[in-house]
Amino acid sequence: MPIMVAEIRVPLLPTLDLLDGSYSFPWIEEAEEFGLGPRVTLPLPAV
Repeated sequence: MPIMVAEIRVPLLPTLDLLDGSYSFPWIEEAEEFGLGPRVTLPLPAV
């Protein structure tokens, strides 16, 4: 059975006034900790 894959792309825009040593995109690490790696494959219910 084929598996449908959806890819979500998020533009990573520069953060203005970022402090030295700070990470611009902390939400990426939070998503990975939650179990959402850079690519997520979810099975779809049979139709």
